[in-house]
Amino acid sequence: MTRCASTALELRCRVVGEGGNLGLSQRGRIEYAEAGGRINTDFIDNSAGVNTSDVEVNLKILFNPLMASGRLPRPERNALLASMTEEVSRLVLRNNYLQSLAIATLQARAPSASPSSAT
Repeated sequence: MTRCASTALELRCRVVGEGGNLGLSQRGRIEYAEAGGRINTDFIDNSAGVNTSDVEVNLKILFNPLMASGRLPRPERNALLASMTEEVSRLVLRNNYLQSLAIATLQARAPSASPSSAT
C-alpha cells in the first residue's frame, strides 16, 4: 500500500492536477508552487464540475417557460436533458481545454512580459 503525502512539500511530482475538492489546501498549493511544483488554483482544477452544473442550470431555465405552459412535461424535459449529456460533456471539456491552454500560454509568456525584462 502506497502512503499518501501528508504535506505538499512531501509530494514527489512536478505537476498536480486535482480532480476533486480539497485534494490540497490553499496553503499546501502555495507551498508546493513555492517549492517549484506546477499547480493551478482549485477553481481551475475543479472547473469542469462547475461548468457542467452551469450548463445544466441554464438549460433548465431555458425549459422553464415550456414547462410552465404545459408544452413540455417534466418527464419529457428530463429525457431531453439526458439526451444532451454527450453534447454537454463535449462542450464542457472543450471549454476546460481552452481555459487550460490560455493559462499555459500566459504562463509561458509571463517572463517576457514582466517589467524587469523590458530593460
